[in-house]
Amino acid sequence: MAIKKRASVAAAPPAKKRQSTTTVGSDTKRQCNQVAKAVLESDELPTSCKAMLSGMSHGALSSCQDDRHPFEAAIVQMVNATLSGLEESMIKRNAETEFQAGNAEAEKMARASRRTDAQSDLTVKTDVVAEKKAASQETESALQAAKAVLADAAKTQKKGDVAFQRVADEKQALERFRTTVFVPLKDYRIQELPKMMHNEVSNFCTKVGVEKQLILASVSALKLAPADRTGFLATAVNQLEQTLASLSTAADEKVTKEDVGKQERASAVADATGKKDTAQAANAAANAAFEQAQTDKKNAQNSLKAADAACRNFFPDMKKMMDGFDSSKTKLEQFQSTVMVAFKELETLAPPPPAPVEAEPVADESAAASGDVDA
Repeated sequence: MAIKKRASVAAAPPAKKRQSTTTVGSDTKRQCNQVAKAVLESDELPTSCKAMLSGMSHGALSSCQDDRHPFEAAIVQMVNATLSGLEESMIKRNAETEFQAGNAEAEKMARASRRTDAQSDLTVKTDVVAEKKAASQETESALQAAKAVLADAAKTQKKGDVAFQRVADEKQALERFRTTVFVPLKDYRIQELPKMMHNEVSNFCTKVGVEKQLILASVSALKLAPADRTGFLATAVNQLEQTLASLSTAADEKVTKEDVGKQERASAVADATGKKDTAQAANAAANAAFEQAQTDKKNAQNSLKAADAACRNFFPDMKKMMDGFDSSKTKLEQFQSTVMVAFKELETLAPPPPAPVEAEPVADESAAASGDVDA
């Protein structure tokens, strides 16, 4: 029986195994999230800048180092500077806290010293308030006195000015009578309304105190032309004229005297006004100084309260500081071991090496052929 050989079948080329990036991508995403979250905790950047840098860090850090665009490389540098600054500030705060913990006794003494200084300052400020209050009251009294002097001067001026005006009006009336009534009648230049003018002579002369007989004789003479007047009537007119002249001279003297008094009263009012203004300014300054002293005293009281509270809270503050120090050290260690490590890996991110190709087993032709023969 003839032996049939099975045709050999060429083995299919082995298929390349697809590389899985699920694990690598998940780790990269987790590290990017850690870095982005840490950027938001920076104190050196404004809130808007932190948010923007945090958002852009994902795309830049998730790209391989060799594939990054120059803009993405710049973002990576900014993230590096931000994280380095954050790490430096954490180290600095921990060092300061550690230093304070090592100098707790000195801090206790410093707080006690500040309380003593605050108490001394409050004592000084209290004395200043009393001093400024006394000065304010003194200037207030001086101001009231100056106002009283000014009021008296103004009252005297008003009363004196009334007398001056009365004398000035009398002088003006006298001169008007002489120029518009007596002289025209004496010269007989006016014939209209003579009776009215004659009555005005009688009334005015009576008012200014001219003798009645002289008034009657003068009125009779003024009714006649100068040429028709007798010697007696002419003499009466001359006497009236002299009397009016004497009254005018006396009125001038009164006006001059009253004018001097008016100037003196005005000067007194001006002087009193200046003193009142000076006293008012001094009182305003004293009141301002008093108010400032009260403010300074209040601030000193607040400072003393704060110093007392600092002394009372020394031990609680130290405990809080040490508790915070322990937490800060742990936070720094976690930051360095997670965020900084993640960033350093992302900073130099490279594609994973290709997975090795596994060859598929090929059937042994000779073994197959042998099986056919046996069949």
